[in-house]
Amino acid sequence: MFFFFIAFLFLSSVASAQSTMTMTTSKTDWVTIGLSGRGMALIDWGFGAPPDTVALPADGARVFRQSRYEMYDRTITITGDAVTGLRVSGNLLTHLDVSRNSALTDLYCSNNLLTALDISRNRALKVLWCRDNQLTALDAGNNRALTDLDCNDNLLTALDVRRNRALTALDCGNNQLSAVALNRLFGTLHKKRLSAVKFLFHDGNPGSVDANWNIAYKKGWSLQVFDDDDDDDDGEEMFKTGVSHFSEREYEQAREWFCKAAEKGHAPAMNLIGHMYYFGHGVDEDFGKAREWYSKSAALGNANAMYQLGNIYFYGMGVAADSQKAREWYAKAAEKGHQQAKEKLNY
Repeated sequence: MFFFFIAFLFLSSVASAQSTMTMTTSKTDWVTIGLSGRGMALIDWGFGAPPDTVALPADGARVFRQSRYEMYDRTITITGDAVTGLRVSGNLLTHLDVSRNSALTDLYCSNNLLTALDISRNRALKVLWCRDNQLTALDAGNNRALTDLDCNDNLLTALDVRRNRALTALDCGNNQLSAVALNRLFGTLHKKRLSAVKFLFHDGNPGSVDANWNIAYKKGWSLQVFDDDDDDDDGEEMFKTGVSHFSEREYEQAREWFCKAAEKGHAPAMNLIGHMYYFGHGVDEDFGKAREWYSKSAALGNANAMYQLGNIYFYGMGVAADSQKAREWYAKAAEKGHQQAKEKLNY
């Protein structure tokens, strides 16, 4: 009885907390939400059932999934004063309100259908990835702590970062920024400190070719303007950025950087995306997707991916165990000098 009384007190206190985030989705299958922070939170999935009480991990993010096939537009509510990280990418969100969570430091809401996003009250926000939405405006003026902003592939016609002195990475590519708008944006960038490395991606805008990138370059920003015909661009810098995030267990950021590098044909990045699905780093464990990414990497000659494909067939991870296919992949990796693959062949 005492336990239920304590649980009731907790639910009541959380339900009355001010840190409430809501989102509306049109997705009818699995909705995936990643949370980080400390303590507990409530997730109301929006279909009439009692909310889930979940524990928040202080290190990394915990992923929660729910489906409700017969429902379409539904509102999901997350309540809890200690939620510092929210990952809701790829959920067909048409609305997202995080304005009542002042503790939020990391927000990943890419690959949705958002036409507006208010972050004016999220003063603790450090990382915002809102790429691949339909945003026509984005005001980050109150987000002084912001270090990483990715708003690629939206409909922005203007962007001002003059108050974002902590910013070290900005991706505003594939928007509707004219040369005049880009020059104004470059003018609002702050000079880098000697110890900082700052990256700016602005390709794919109407004004990318004619913009005066020297404005940003003279402030110490490393401009990344990617051209599909540029043979020197192999995704290596993107890959290194991804590895840096991966080493800090910032898996969402790491995967997005690896995907950028993979688009440039970077085989090691493809291999590490495979690892993330194979081991469940920041995503749900999925041997099918792991095999897909390993195969892409192996096709480009990556020995580590070949070895992992051998393991998949040897142990039957997501496929029927096949020792012959396993040996074929181990042999290909061994030909590339992969020591573990050589040892497997000697078993």
